[in-house]
Amino acid sequence: CLRLGGHEAAVSAIAAVDGRIFSGSYDGSIRVWSRASGEHERTLQEHEDDKGHVYALSVWGGRLISGHESGRLRVWNVATTECELEQVIKCYDNAVRVLAVFGSRLASSSDYGSIKVWAMAAGTPWLCERELLGHTPSVCSLAGWEDKVVSGCLDGIIRVLDVGTGALEATLAGHSDIVYALVVHGGRLLSASCDGTIRMWALGTWAGLRTGYGNPSGMFLFCLAGSGSKLVSGSLPPASPEVRVWGLAELDLQQALPLPDNSTAVD
Repeated sequence: CLRLGGHEAAVSAIAAVDGRIFSGSYDGSIRVWSRASGEHERTLQEHEDDKGHVYALSVWGGRLISGHESGRLRVWNVATTECELEQVIKCYDNAVRVLAVFGSRLASSSDYGSIKVWAMAAGTPWLCERELLGHTPSVCSLAGWEDKVVSGCLDGIIRVLDVGTGALEATLAGHSDIVYALVVHGGRLLSASCDGTIRMWALGTWAGLRTGYGNPSGMFLFCLAGSGSKLVSGSLPPASPEVRVWGLAELDLQQALPLPDNSTAVD
């Protein structure tokens, strides 16, 4: 296991690409680490306009995209770790909280429920294709599939919106607490919530398929990642922090990995 230390505040986002790990923090920095050795390679240059928290990271086409408390998006070349100045985008008057890449589109969300969809293209400025409004509770997670944006909110509701028309296509109810993570994997939509459950939904029909249950004493599930036939979740207290591995077909718990004092971490 590797423990990556150096940030002066909580780590809010992680992205891995091309042999590197990128970490964004409330200390305002983005650090670059070797995936093989865990060594710190460099810290991406801070900009005066972007003092404050780094809330979100995402990856597209050899680029790292960062969302900042300033309301800006910045796009970095992964190979050179330089900021592409033509792709510094003022999105909101408040923080960029969540990012999600789907195909050649990027979805971003703000503190006040606005979701913007950006058409990404190499070498040309990214344009806002659509702003999706109507989220009264804050958006805590995003995912995309085909021409749909899926949002998870503070009220436990998942909303499916059409990028072309801006219309609300479906409302998925089932979670009883904040939906902190969404991922499209294995032909399904997976959602994780502070209610301690993971739910599986059918893409297109949006029917609920299965539910995976966390610790009965309470488990705040806050992140998801899919890999082959497995789904991996991360949790926070009040239950013990741990990584759980689930079978994707049945959403059955296959392994629980408690985090010891010297566990893998970025701090």
